[in-house]
Amino acid sequence: MRDSPWSLVRYKILEPNNRKGLVLPTCFFATDLHGKTDRYDKLLASIISHLPAAVFLGGDLLPRSTLFAMQFGQEDFLHDYLVPAFTRTRDTLGVHYPNIFVILGNDDPRRCEGDFVAAAADGLWHYVHEKKSVLGDFAIYGLAYVPPTPF
Repeated sequence: MRDSPWSLVRYKILEPNNRKGLVLPTCFFATDLHGKTDRYDKLLASIISHLPAAVFLGGDLLPRSTLFAMQFGQEDFLHDYLVPAFTRTRDTLGVHYPNIFVILGNDDPRRCEGDFVAAAADGLWHYVHEKKSVLGDFAIYGLAYVPPTPF
C-alpha cells in the first residue's frame, strides 16, 4: 500500500529545555485579514488593550487582488495603511510593543515580500519565512506558502 503524502509528514511540538518556572507568554494569532482595515483596526485595538508578548500574522494579509485593491483606493496597502498603522501602534506602546511575527499567505503577492522584509529591517516586525526567531524561551520558525494541512 502506497503512503499518502500526509503519512510522510511528522509533527513535533517543540518545547524549551528547561520547563521549571516556564511562563507562557500571551500571544495573538491572526490570519486571513485580506487587507480589510476594520479587521486590522480591531486587532491593533486589542493589542493596545491586552499587551500581548507576541502577535503572529499567519498570511493572507493583503487585499485579495490588485483590481479589488484599486477599486477601494488601496493600490499600495502595505505602505499606505499597514506600515503606518503598525508604526502608530509601536509609537503608542513604546517598550510594550509586542514582537510581531509575519509570514505571507497564498493570497499575498510574492512581489510584496521585499517590502515586508524592509519593514522588518526597520524593526516594525519580524519577517520569519524560512527563518528562525526567538520569543523568550521559545524558538519561532516561519514557513509561508504551505499547502493546506490536514489539521
